[in-house]
Amino acid sequence: MAWNTLSGGIARGLYGLTLFVGSIFVAQFQGVDALGSFGLALVVGTFAAVVGDCGMSQYLVPLLARTDPDRWGAVLATVRRFQMVSALPAAAAFAVLVGLVFSGPDRVALLASIPWWLFTRATLSLRTFFAVGEDSLRDARAGLAETIIGLTLLGAASYRLESPAWALLALGIGALVGLLLRVRSLHRLGVVAGEPHKVGLPLLRETWHFNSFNVLVMVYTRIDVILLSLLGTSAELGIYQAPVRIVTGILLLPEALHILLMARASRTPGDRGLHAAQQQLLTIGFIISLIGVGLVAVWGSDLLALLYGEPFGAAGLAFTLLVAMVPLRLVVYLNENQLVSHGFLKVRVTRMAVTAVFATIAGTVAIYFYGYQGAAAVTVASEAVLVLLYMHAVRQRVGSDFVLYPVGLRRASAQLPTG
Repeated sequence: MAWNTLSGGIARGLYGLTLFVGSIFVAQFQGVDALGSFGLALVVGTFAAVVGDCGMSQYLVPLLARTDPDRWGAVLATVRRFQMVSALPAAAAFAVLVGLVFSGPDRVALLASIPWWLFTRATLSLRTFFAVGEDSLRDARAGLAETIIGLTLLGAASYRLESPAWALLALGIGALVGLLLRVRSLHRLGVVAGEPHKVGLPLLRETWHFNSFNVLVMVYTRIDVILLSLLGTSAELGIYQAPVRIVTGILLLPEALHILLMARASRTPGDRGLHAAQQQLLTIGFIISLIGVGLVAVWGSDLLALLYGEPFGAAGLAFTLLVAMVPLRLVVYLNENQLVSHGFLKVRVTRMAVTAVFATIAGTVAIYFYGYQGAAAVTVASEAVLVLLYMHAVRQRVGSDFVLYPVGLRRASAQLPTG
């Protein structure tokens, strides 16, 4: 578990490193306003990738966990067919919406992000094969090549050219290289696309719970940036991108652990040893994260100024608030696994919907009055709301013995009933 979590964390960490270092290049070479457009394109592009994924990547976790690896070729063929059929409609819809809502440099940057998020969308599904197969090192190797190529091209584009759109196109080239390497790795593992399963409405009916959930996740986690782009100034949006990029990178390791544990929990929902391991991991991770919050509260402003430039040091409070998401997100992830492994997908969606509505309404008010500081405050508040909703849902639907607490305040795991 530790090795695959580390490998998966490295793979996702390289992705976060690319965006983090890339944002520094844009900030240093092109300025605050350019970073605002670049960061907005990353957020909206990620949203598009998740919506275009239609829940496929998460749907694959329990499906692959319960399918003999010798039959994964048919699943891969289904994924490939789905990606090819839906790519053009997804890109066209994105371009139309961007043209209607945004203008100027923001519009150009968003349109330039289309190749990047299309390739990222495909990578989301391929990455699931490595995570469930617990062979994440291959994913990490592909991620390393993607990072080297993407950052090299992005750095050159940021230095030589004035528009952040070129930096986004560079990310797209790196994402394509990573995608091709992952396909090659799957072939070496013997996972070769065979005859696809159903593609179309039957498949979407099976994935809609996952898709609805993913869309709602993007709303509650990214609505702060979108609202700030509409209600704030370009300078506020640019300054806010610095802490957002760092915290997004930090969250990639918990995400890797989350996917690995979701696959294991889906195989054996009532496994006592796995439950105890999750509780231990949550306790350790929660305490370490709290220490990190304290360090950021003291030195966060200096770090932002050092990495991005003096104007970004003003986002120190927002940085601290956003880092406070990390311990809460750990609680969210592991209790969410309890709901998924026991089949309560609809419950998970309804709780996320409540959180998304709260984040949107509260975020609109807070950003209108307090700018990016209000955006950060509502973001961490939304995370706290989801913690309470998930813990209550697990207690109510699965059982009180299955609730995972931040610091292990529960009865001994040996008393956990099998299910």
